[in-house]
Amino acid sequence: GRATPSPELDEVANYVASEFRRLKLRPGGDSWTFLQRYPLEVYQFEPDSSTVRASGRATASWRVGQDVLLVQGEAPTGAVSGPVVFITGNPQSGGTLDSTAVTGKLVILSFGPQLNAVAVKLLPLRPLAILLVGDLPDSVWAQFPGREGGIRVRNPSEAVGLPIPAVFATRLATLGPWLAQAGVPPESLPAAPSPPGSSP
Repeated sequence: GRATPSPELDEVANYVASEFRRLKLRPGGDSWTFLQRYPLEVYQFEPDSSTVRASGRATASWRVGQDVLLVQGEAPTGAVSGPVVFITGNPQSGGTLDSTAVTGKLVILSFGPQLNAVAVKLLPLRPLAILLVGDLPDSVWAQFPGREGGIRVRNPSEAVGLPIPAVFATRLATLGPWLAQAGVPPESLPAAPSPPGSSP
């Protein structure tokens, strides 16, 4: 129940070490003590100071934590940029994703029943980030995570699986004007059914 790292965690570790000494156990930590230190990477995400911007033929800027929510993965540690691609279609129909089409790019996907099947094929290709778009009512949008900042701590020596890029979510009402400016009809995104319990 204590944050890592924190003074409270150090206090508990020192207490446990003193109990080990009192019990006359043999130390096996750093420099033959009861403590063992290890490196940590600490990531802090501040939505209020983050934006997603589009440039090129059409420009836009969206506030992270309000217009666009970080729902999974890690936010980039600094300013990053890359081209945008839309992925449409049904992965069950035998289509393939070309790594040159998505690697290092911001991929826009529609919420819908095929989302998980697309994600399984997409993540190994290492997109820069993913932006999920849906026609989400206020009641559903209000339940999404990503409005608050957070801290994530990782031991860099731990084995990690497939890295998950920043996965953002937004509503079609937010992205629609930019799509129209870019010459992409918003209705060209594959239709996604409304989430359960939402009204049309």
